[in-house]
Amino acid sequence: MSNARKVHLIPVDHIRVVNPRTRDKKKFEEICTNIKNIGQKMPITVRIAEQRDGIQYYDLTCGQGRLEAFIKHGQKEIAAFVTKDTEKDSLLKSLVENIARKRSSAMEQFSEIRVLKERGYSIQQISNKVDLDPEFTRCVVHLIEHGEVKLINAVVASRIPITLAMAISKLEEGAIQDAIAELYTQRKLNGRAVEYAVRLVQQRKIGKKCTMGVAGKRPAITAESFKEEFDQEIAKQQKAWKDLKLTESRLHSLEDVMRRLIKDENFITLLRAENLNQIPETVAK
Repeated sequence: MSNARKVHLIPVDHIRVVNPRTRDKKKFEEICTNIKNIGQKMPITVRIAEQRDGIQYYDLTCGQGRLEAFIKHGQKEIAAFVTKDTEKDSLLKSLVENIARKRSSAMEQFSEIRVLKERGYSIQQISNKVDLDPEFTRCVVHLIEHGEVKLINAVVASRIPITLAMAISKLEEGAIQDAIAELYTQRKLNGRAVEYAVRLVQQRKIGKKCTMGVAGKRPAITAESFKEEFDQEIAKQQKAWKDLKLTESRLHSLEDVMRRLIKDENFITLLRAENLNQIPETVAK
């Protein structure tokens, strides 16, 4: 036998908000827009209260925002789970569910996007329905389609921005993904450094130690070991850049000397005597 709770349609004017909460205006507008575009995804929860004049009334346990949004849109009834909880139990459940809902709101939003994508909606259509920026929506869809559960959780928990999650998702090695995300969370790599680290891994300039161990064994990949390899590569590139600039400076000096010499008639006479009559065009200018 199914344990699923039965959903009832309850008149909105038969529901009393016992423990009203002050809601951020912007957040309330988001709820209203979401319900208008998609509809009521989750029933509210009410408990059986008193009867007056043969009419059953209810006390709200969870779903104040959804109830107020329905009232704002002029709806007469709302889907609800009905319980026989005491007033004390209802208040406790209300507190617990509100805390849980606050933590999971972002994940619910991601779930909505996944469902809409599976139903065949385009990125633009989905962004309109969930009231999100199309580029953000595209990134969410990318992470979902590629099964990037850890990165999605990191975005939901506000540990990393979704743009960096997108960059990290380009890497196939999950352990390297974790290391880079951890380094960003610890503020040991900023956003620009994260994107550069991803490019270095893709170019096989770093990350090789993470995938090739001694005697075929894979060493444990940690944020610290990856950061050490990243720093070594940056130091190597900085040295190469300094060497390049030094060589460039020396070549400019040599070029300047040669230009001075070719203006000296004695030097030109010497060159002719040695049958060195051709001068590089860049020097002769």
